[in-house]
Amino acid sequence: MAAQELDHEIATENEIVAFCTDAGNALIGGISHGNQVVKISSKAVVKFGIGVKQKEGRNQTRAYELIDQNIVCVPVVYRCFMRGYVGYIVMEYMNGRPLEKLEESSLIQRIKDIMAYLATIRGSSPEVFFEKSYSPVPGPLCGGAPAGLLWDESEETIFHTIEALERWFNRRLRKEDTKVRFSDYELVLCHLDIAPRNFILLDDGSISLLDWQSAGFYPRIFEVCVFHLAFGGEHSFAEDVVKPADWNDEEQAVIASMGKAWGNTIRNHFKSLFSLDQDQQSMSETNFLLPSD
Repeated sequence: MAAQELDHEIATENEIVAFCTDAGNALIGGISHGNQVVKISSKAVVKFGIGVKQKEGRNQTRAYELIDQNIVCVPVVYRCFMRGYVGYIVMEYMNGRPLEKLEESSLIQRIKDIMAYLATIRGSSPEVFFEKSYSPVPGPLCGGAPAGLLWDESEETIFHTIEALERWFNRRLRKEDTKVRFSDYELVLCHLDIAPRNFILLDDGSISLLDWQSAGFYPRIFEVCVFHLAFGGEHSFAEDVVKPADWNDEEQAVIASMGKAWGNTIRNHFKSLFSLDQDQQSMSETNFLLPSD
């Protein structure tokens, strides 16, 4: 069983890894054999797992810098590191309860206000983070290739223009499918993992938003699209807080095309894996039949 507490300011990486390996009752979130969250003290938690990358920590740090903490709280990242294939992010502990169900209308309105506020934060190139100039570049808050549900995990594509983002989706559509067009949209801060479990109602009454791995600057419709892909569009949360007030049929059509592109990406990925498996099996059988020297 892990020690009762670990001081995140002075603990070594080895001590943090050891604590997480034998967390016991300190384990407060995550899934078995997946990413997990361990409370190491009254001030800090550690998110760790094969799916945790240092880039997520940098993305969350950038979110903290961009967002007014009086509107929505982003946990401070104290440090992040890798140990083999397992990533560790040491961050501020948010003391409260997840909003698994939005039962109070006042909470629903507060989440709506948070989503509307995030959409006012405009995208800019990572190279001009601390300048007032506006250079729209789609992608993660900290720059680089996007991560999350929408993207093909077998490739890392960095988008330098919104037109490149359009081409990425349109190449994954059939000829008869309606092509997407994003150039009419501003690039705004999108979280891209909006779900009740990621909102924490803190003990002081404020609200915290967790899990910033997928966040970036994208057209606002990306937020709705990812939610529909994750929940099938049947979760009342989507209608309550994710869709903007001025949502229209044209945007719904764009999301339908994005969904088709996503589905084709998934199918092609599994076809490639199946083809590779068949090729390997064929090679194995061929090698088995080859005469020995």
